[in-house]
Amino acid sequence: MHDYMSQSLLRLFELAFNKNYPRLNERLKEIIVKQLNDVKEKLLEHVLEILDMERRVFTLNHYYMDTVNKIKEKNKKENNADNQPSIAASASVNFSKVAVLPNLKTSTTSSTIAYASVSNEAQAAMDIQIALHSYSKVVEKRMTDSITQACYYKFITKCALKIDQLLSTSIPSSQLLQYMREPHKQTVLRNKLTHSIQAYEEALQLGQTYM
Repeated sequence: MHDYMSQSLLRLFELAFNKNYPRLNERLKEIIVKQLNDVKEKLLEHVLEILDMERRVFTLNHYYMDTVNKIKEKNKKENNADNQPSIAASASVNFSKVAVLPNLKTSTTSSTIAYASVSNEAQAAMDIQIALHSYSKVVEKRMTDSITQACYYKFITKCALKIDQLLSTSIPSSQLLQYMREPHKQTVLRNKLTHSIQAYEEALQLGQTYM
């Protein structure tokens, strides 16, 4: 996000600002880069604070229990679907046995068929997995919204949309002329060039008088 905003703002600055004042351009670019770096540091602190808060398991979002119930309902349907063929096969065998052995009680057979043993440890492990998975979904949604909103607020609302105000007030009027003035080295070269041109013109005029 920081790299993208830096490239975008500097590109817009180059397109919009007058290039006749290189010293002023460089100074304003430095201000933009510094502002973006400050925003990056503040945002990083905010994200680290969010991550530190997430160390404690906490949610009031109904999405957590909705996800838990949805997964349990799905597992229940899958278990029922898996048990249907075995129950039907067992029932057909037991019915044939009832025809051969009339004294066999069908109630005992039906109770044996309907029972499927699941240990407490296995059920507890499954509940823990469902709870962890559901909570991770809640945290994922919460982190995505929080960090994205923070990035937008810091980089767009508090930086990009107010960068023009920052640039307008960052350089006092007393220093503005100093930055708009051409560099001293360039002034010296211009004076030398002007002096050379004048010397050549005087030499040319002097030569024309003797022709």
